[in-house]
Amino acid sequence: MSKVDELEFIMANHDKLHTRDIAKVIGKTEKYVRDVIRKRIKHGAETRYDEVSTKTTVFWDELKQQFTENELRVFERHWKEINQQFQGDVFHTERMQIIDMLKFDILMNRILKEQKEIADSIENLNKLADLERKKPPGVQDMDRLFDLEKQILTNRGLSRESSKNFLELSEKKKGLMTALKATRADRKKSIQESKVNFQEFLRVICTDFETRKSLGENAEKLRLASVAEMDRLNKPFQYSDGFIDIPLLNSVSISNLDEGI
Repeated sequence: MSKVDELEFIMANHDKLHTRDIAKVIGKTEKYVRDVIRKRIKHGAETRYDEVSTKTTVFWDELKQQFTENELRVFERHWKEINQQFQGDVFHTERMQIIDMLKFDILMNRILKEQKEIADSIENLNKLADLERKKPPGVQDMDRLFDLEKQILTNRGLSRESSKNFLELSEKKKGLMTALKATRADRKKSIQESKVNFQEFLRVICTDFETRKSLGENAEKLRLASVAEMDRLNKPFQYSDGFIDIPLLNSVSISNLDEGI
């Protein structure tokens, strides 16, 4: 369970469950639960979702193998800001989308750095080529000039390929952002629709006599059926192997057994 999930569980159940039970569910000590309740609930402090680190997720070990220290710091900063923006309301699949989106962002930054290096290299090569061209015809080193121009063309090709990769990553990142937005929008829409549907359901019960009567009859049938089934399970029952026992063991069934019912 991530730190966000822990905080959400504590916030949702601190007034319903004992701290001991909450601690068992989230795998923490009672002291940890009491501290969270005291700091974030009783003191009215807002949950700091920007404190949630990727280091607490299952993805951290992989990320350390994929990115440099500087890139990890950037990753961590964006991760915290996104969690703060979403107020910790992030499902596991959405976390995966966010992580992939941040990976694309880092790869795009790598490409931009490479583009800068290529642009600097082309600029320096052009300067060297211009110096060579300004020399008198008999002094020019044509082999060197040819080599410089060849390097310039090679770097321009690398720049075009790099730009292509950047655009591809940009489209993928945009697609992930759209998917993430759509997923969250659909989830919120479902929540809103469920509220509307429940309100409509209550309105129908209050205003439609036939619906109210039908629901009442069904509820009473369910009650009578449960009473009849409870009565059956409280009495001795002979199983297929001939063994006789009481399916439901409670004070009523024991009393029936003592009375020989």
